Amino acid sequence: MAVRAKPAQNSPAISLNAWRIFPRALSVEIEGLIRETLEADPPTVFLPHQYAPRSDGKFGPAVSDPLAVYVELPFGNYQEEGPAWQFSLSDLVAEAIDWEIGDEQSIAMEAELRRLADLLGSDREREKGREKTPAKPQES
Repeated sequence: MAVRAKPAQNSPAISLNAWRIFPRALSVEIEGLIRETLEADPPTVFLPHQYAPRSDGKFGPAVSDPLAVYVELPFGNYQEEGPAWQFSLSDLVAEAIDWEIGDEQSIAMEAELRRLADLLGSDREREKGREKTPAKPQES
């Protein structure tokens, strides 16, 4: 199971200008190809833990973090085999909590994020407990 990502509202257009690797005309052509590819086959986001204990869903070993998130781009040799980046949802929430400082609105947001972190932490601990508990044999 994966969710197709969509461009964020007000996100800037793809641009290779800052790299200054290619002549401008070639940059524009490459930008168009990248844009068309992403529109036809958007990046996907999935939880690699769903493939445990066999793999991570990308031909690698299973991940131990149930809150790991993979973001896959459609630029591989084959469809469904693009490069992927990973992060932990708990790390993202922790970073957002650290970032939220100052005014009343950010204090309220920090409280919400802390509640989410507590929830994610309890889910993570529950999942670790399941991994340690041996499966019960099925009766015939």
